[in-house]
Amino acid sequence: MHDARDRVLAVAYGESGSDGEIKLWDLRTRTPLGIPLTGHRRTVPAMAFTPDGRSLVSVDSLGGFRTHAVGPERLRAELCETTGGLTKKEWKANIPDVPYRKTC
Repeated sequence: MHDARDRVLAVAYGESGSDGEIKLWDLRTRTPLGIPLTGHRRTVPAMAFTPDGRSLVSVDSLGGFRTHAVGPERLRAELCETTGGLTKKEWKANIPDVPYRKTC
C-alpha cells in the first residue's frame, strides 16, 4: 500500500508457524514501530489500514478479525504503560514554563 508521496504504508508477510503477531516497521530506518499487535492465534495473511490511518484491520487464517489502534492514541497508551507518565518533578525539570498537567 502506498500513499500520495509513494511511501510504503503497509506490507504483509507471513511464514508457516507464525505466532499471529503483527509488527509495524519504519521501512526507511528498518526499525520496529512500537510493540507488536497481538490477538490472533494463527498466521495473518490479510490486513489493511482504515482510510483515516488510525486503525489496522487484520484477518487471520482461521477467519479471526481484529481492529488494532495504530494512531496517536496507541502511542500515548504505550508511553503511559511503559513510563507511567511524568511526575511533577520531571515535568518541572523538562518543561518548566508550562503548568503541570497529568499525562497518563
